[in-house]
Order: sequence, then structure tokens, then C-alpha cells
Amino acid sequence: MKIQEILTVLEARHTRFTQGSPTCDGVIAGDASRECTGVAVTCSPSVEVLREATKRHCNLLLCHEPTFYDGMDQTDWLTDSPVYREKAALIAETGITVYRNHDHLHSDVPDGVFGGVTKALGWEPYRVENPDLPAGYFHFPAATVGEIAERYCRAAHIDGLRMVGDPAMEVERVAFLFHFSGGPLDRTLLQLVEKWDVQVILTGETVDWTVVAYVRDALALGKKRALVTPGHFSWEEPGMEVYADWVREALQGRVPVVFLSSGGGYRWVDCR
Repeated sequence: MKIQEILTVLEARHTRFTQGSPTCDGVIAGDASRECTGVAVTCSPSVEVLREATKRHCNLLLCHEPTFYDGMDQTDWLTDSPVYREKAALIAETGITVYRNHDHLHSDVPDGVFGGVTKALGWEPYRVENPDLPAGYFHFPAATVGEIAERYCRAAHIDGLRMVGDPAMEVERVAFLFHFSGGPLDRTLLQLVEKWDVQVILTGETVDWTVVAYVRDALALGKKRALVTPGHFSWEEPGMEVYADWVREALQGRVPVVFLSSGGGYRWVDCR
């Protein structure tokens, strides 16, 4: 099966995506006319992942995040970068075709990534439809912030995350606040937190002077608020692992499909 045939099959399943819309998706590097020897699915197409895909005899890498350190994978600003040149050379040497699936996945209803995160967490029974918080809004009968954080770590196969708030605080309402917070969108996000009385904000990453500062002040004023941030890649990786199953189903066994964890990228330093 040709790589391009596989991409055509996969793209056709994203029925909500408007073809011709501006997008960061598509073939980032490589030759889609080649016969496919295997498909690897990952969140971030790091050098380590590229090498592992080669070991697994996969020459199609489906990724969610950029290959070349830019939201749209533009490379004109990287011509003098040895890191860029060596990574591009590695891709060429291995013969891997890198295809980015970001906008197509997020166009699905439910969202192809956060719907996968919900499934990985086993939170489908607690999901409540909310037009303001379509990525995920959950009502729990009884849970603590610590239990929610620990459940996320297990689902994402990570050994830690950042949290603001009391792990023992009992909560009922949790919301996914999309990919990350930082910038003008934070005003809207915090308004939604107030509107729906979101007690636990789950997001990939944030900045200290907006959402973090709000949660700290809310806690000091006696409000039930907490923030859980596993890091951007660890935030979306459980959804990409579920997406790998989706790819297997779509291809019906015609080529092997593996999931490769790209990891969160961080190490923890205990300075206590």
C-alpha cells in the first residue's frame, strides 16, 4: 500500500475538516509515493522517535506536533541551524515520510485528541456536554485533586506533573482547557472557569502570571480551584495513543501500526 493511499484513507475519515482550509497538516518531509513498510504514530516527531521508527521498519510517521520547532513547520529561518540540518538529513537517510495530523484531529467531534484523552482516562461516564468547553467537561460524584492528578499520570505513563492546589481537596467539576494557556485567550478561559465553576483546570501548559496567579488568588480567597498541568506533549499523548488504534482500524491490517511515546521531555529534580 502506497503511503499516499494511506494518507488519503485517513484524511477521508476526518469528515468535519474543510478541505482547502489553512492548515499545518500534511507531508512535512519525505516521499509519499513510496510503498509503506509500516506506520508509527507519535505526539512529537523527535530524533529519538525517528530512530525508533526506523528500528521498527516504519517509513511513515504520523505525528501531532511540529517537526521543525515552528507552529506551521516553516524552515526558512532555520537554514543556519545545525540541529535542523542534521535532523532533516536523518529523515532523508532513513527514508521516513513525516505526516502531521493536527488540525484534522482537532476538527473531529468529539475532538480527536481530547476525546482520546477522555477514553484513556476512563472518564466517559463523567463527561457532560458543554458548548463552552467542548474539549472536556466532567462531573465526578466524589474525587480529590490528588486522585485526578494520579489518574492522569497513570494514563499518560508519566512519573509526575505540576499542580497548584491542595491534593486532598474534594472536587466535582473538572475541565480540559484545550492545548495550553498563555496570551489573550486566557481572559476567555478564566471567564469560562467562573461561569461553570470549574474546580480543576486540566491543561497541557500555562504561564504563571495568568491562570496560575488566578488559581493561587482564588485559593487564598477560599474558592475551590486547582490547576493540573502535565506538560504539552504528555497532555496530548494519551489521545495520540488512542489515535493509533483508530489508524489500525482504518487500515484494516494492511500495514503494521505501532505507537511510539515521545515522552514529556522533562526530568524532575528534587531539591527538598
